[in-house]
Amino acid sequence: MSAAVEAPGTLFVWANVEPDFEEDFNRWYDREPVEERIAIPGFVVGTRYVSSHASRKYLGLYRTQNLEVFRSPAYRRAFEHQTPWSVVNLGRMQNTVRRVCTVPFETGIGSAAWLAVIRLGRTPTTADLTTLASCGTSLQAMMASSRPMS
Repeated sequence: MSAAVEAPGTLFVWANVEPDFEEDFNRWYDREPVEERIAIPGFVVGTRYVSSHASRKYLGLYRTQNLEVFRSPAYRRAFEHQTPWSVVNLGRMQNTVRRVCTVPFETGIGSAAWLAVIRLGRTPTTADLTTLASCGTSLQAMMASSRPMS
């Protein structure tokens, strides 16, 4: 009997920032939160996105080995010992959505240059997740067929 594979975890941080402070915010985000989170044992990768059409402009996604990473002393220390620069920039974030979740389904290969976020407004059912995974597979096939031949 094989052991169950544990789903990876994701920290999802989606927010706006006051326009007058975007340059400082982006410099801070790249230098402190991303570097700090990736240094925590169990964190795998961190990726930032800038939206062209969403109600929130900035999205940070951090992949972990599992959800237990978010209960670790190292992760807790990251919140208990903020730098003054972090305190200022966290205060500049607006309309923030922060979630910790698992990633039960994925489709595609490589690393994303584009990302679609679909907010359901409720806990998704298995049927919802299966439908979304199928949509991802269809999009992947469509993108592959539209690539120019080299």
